[in-house]
Amino acid sequence: MHENANIVYQDQASTKIIETIVSIQPRDTGGSDGKSSDDIVIELAIGLLKEAPELLDLSTAHKDLFVIVEYDLIPSLSTVLLQEIERFNKLISVIHRTLSEI
Repeated sequence: MHENANIVYQDQASTKIIETIVSIQPRDTGGSDGKSSDDIVIELAIGLLKEAPELLDLSTAHKDLFVIVEYDLIPSLSTVLLQEIERFNKLISVIHRTLSEI
C-alpha cells in the first residue's frame, strides 16, 4: 500500500475506533432507556460479529492464479496473495474469537 494511502487508512480506522469508544461511554441524560454500558457493548459486538467477513477459502480462488510456472514455482504475485490470505484469515479468526468472548 502506498504510504499516503496507508496514512489515510490508519486515520480513518483510528477515527472509527474513537467514535465507537465514545459511543459506548455512559451518559447522564436523565432518561431511562434501560441500557447499561455492558448492554451497549454486547449489542455492538453482536452487530460487528454479524458484519465480520468469513475466512477466505483457497479452493474457491481462480485456478489460473496458482499455476506452476518456471522452476516449479507459482508467480510471485500469487505468492504474495497466499501470504495476505493467510494474514487476513488469522486476523478474521482473532476478530471472531474476541467478539464471541465478549
